[in-house]
Amino acid sequence: MNIAVATENPVKIRAVEEALAEAFANAQITIQQLALDLGLPEQPMNEAIAIGALARAKAAQKQLGADFGIGIEAGLMQLPGTSQWLSVQVCAIVDGSGRSSVGLGPGYELPQPIVEAVLAGESLRDAFERLLAQEDPDRHGAVYYLSNGLLDRAALTVQGIRMAIIPWLSA
Repeated sequence: MNIAVATENPVKIRAVEEALAEAFANAQITIQQLALDLGLPEQPMNEAIAIGALARAKAAQKQLGADFGIGIEAGLMQLPGTSQWLSVQVCAIVDGSGRSSVGLGPGYELPQPIVEAVLAGESLRDAFERLLAQEDPDRHGAVYYLSNGLLDRAALTVQGIRMAIIPWLSA
């Protein structure tokens, strides 16, 4: 199984490897990664998160002619019916015929000052580092620090990929 992943982010690549190894334990899996400049927003919000994940998955699959293309986007989504904004990850998987699936990782609320900074145009990473005076050299993600180490970005990403894989398991 040849997989094209539209990222060079090592956290996302490890998450793809983990989720696919679980789901397709008997398959030979080759993962190719590539950076794509699709003109997507640096900090997607609401529907732009899913649009970006799907665009990345489609472009990766097409460019490498892979069995599946995977795109992962993280961003802020206002929870419908509330005033709360959640940090979420969306994973999209696309095959060569154009069939696609999507999945969400767990969403969590950010401190209000971070939400306000992101809504004003700052990236989540920059707002997090500036407002909490916390650098993230190991790319654990804001959730790691905000949850006192209970969760990290990789765990959220794996969950989103697992959710996106579900339709392919019953096909």
